[in-house]
Amino acid sequence: MRLIVLLLLFFLYGRNLTFGANENHSDFEGSSKFWSFVGPHKGTPPEINNTKWPNGDIDRYILSKIESNGLSPANEAAPQVLVKRLFYDLIGLPPTFDEMKRFSKINDEIEYEKLIDHLLGRPEFGEKIASLWMNIARYAEDQAHQVGNNEKFFYPHAHKYRHWVIKSFNNDLPYNDFIRLQLAADQIDEVSVQDVAALGFLGLGPQYYDRGRLEVKAEEWEDSVDVVSRGFMALTVACARCHDHKYDPISAADYHAFAGVFASTEIHKREV
Repeated sequence: MRLIVLLLLFFLYGRNLTFGANENHSDFEGSSKFWSFVGPHKGTPPEINNTKWPNGDIDRYILSKIESNGLSPANEAAPQVLVKRLFYDLIGLPPTFDEMKRFSKINDEIEYEKLIDHLLGRPEFGEKIASLWMNIARYAEDQAHQVGNNEKFFYPHAHKYRHWVIKSFNNDLPYNDFIRLQLAADQIDEVSVQDVAALGFLGLGPQYYDRGRLEVKAEEWEDSVDVVSRGFMALTVACARCHDHKYDPISAADYHAFAGVFASTEIHKREV
């Protein structure tokens, strides 16, 4: 089992993808040159006309694009607008009337940063960001398909995974640990009982009736490949189940090697 986990982590963290040999594969050489597959390098910020507007190099790239289209940056937003944007972006809730009165008076960058820290420290921050991650993790407490009153494949303890994600964001869990625990919490030494709930990332996927059939199991493996590759690699590896990927440098051999990890992994329901 440890070997399986190590192979999966290598696939996720490896600096280069290894592709299977296939005479009829897509243009791997060309697609692998796409910007997202090329290592980052330090570039030279573009020349701009309005040198007073940027606060940093990123702004220079933005302004360069704006100027190339014959446009000018919009005026700076009013304090009230900035406060509303911060509240919605960080905690998903509007400021109260009293908060609006208090924070709209901010006109100092340091005080503005203090407001950001204040919102990052509120429990609603974890709830807001977790809601975005739940979409990636295809979180659900039941199944889309159900025969009669059969709730065999429902997840009565799914909320514990949701709570774990919220707690992770609110406690500033390092992202590398956030990934490792969701993929292999049961294989990590000295992991807490609460952190085992992180495995809900893999365990809350769809399950189908007549699971003894190979083609049924293959559907579940595909879901695991899809959620891991989309969530952590921004790649639709599942597209290569039947043929080499048409746009990304992923071969059908890569897909089945990936799916083999889940084919040799058992998922058990247990309360933690």
